[in-house]
Amino acid sequence: LTRNKHADFVKDLVEGLVARGIQVTSDIDDSIISRPEITQIISLMEIIDCFYNDVPLATVMKSPIGSFSEEELLTIQREFYGTVEGDKRDLTFYQAVEYVKDKDFAISKKVKEFCEYIDYLRELADFLPAKELLEKVVEDKALEEYLYATQNGKKKVGGLRFFISVSKSGDKNYTIKEFLNLIKVNPDLFSYKGGGEE
Repeated sequence: LTRNKHADFVKDLVEGLVARGIQVTSDIDDSIISRPEITQIISLMEIIDCFYNDVPLATVMKSPIGSFSEEELLTIQREFYGTVEGDKRDLTFYQAVEYVKDKDFAISKKVKEFCEYIDYLRELADFLPAKELLEKVVEDKALEEYLYATQNGKKKVGGLRFFISVSKSGDKNYTIKEFLNLIKVNPDLFSYKGGGEE
């Protein structure tokens, strides 16, 4: 019995007990869509669907897909904000990215390459189902290799593969937009009960 309700702590505790052969039950639901490696993929799908969303854009840029550091993201914003006089409260990160990619700043080439890759994915999304598109990103950006090199890498890769597999149900191949909608309206598809199993 534990009073700690933090899902990661309880999940690790349950897995440790199960690994030692101790029977345990848990009421903790763990949604795979809350894992960082999956939220990055969801953010990618969101910017493929609509590039103008600041939070998903920054999330993907900072992820292994974009490989931008926090300092680089700050530089992008700083370069843009330095050109604007007056009230800056209504400025968006998307505007900063669009501004910087076409200039001659040290970071501009990297920003332009990132934007071109996202534009390429947006074009592919018009005729590729979500599963094929996401598998392409995983391959292009060596995401499985990246995840294997992290703590609990095998589990993360398994979760990523499971997540992508849900984008195809029987004969139905979801588009990016349909898959995003599925995640919003039926998040239970991405949950499993604790107890060391997925």
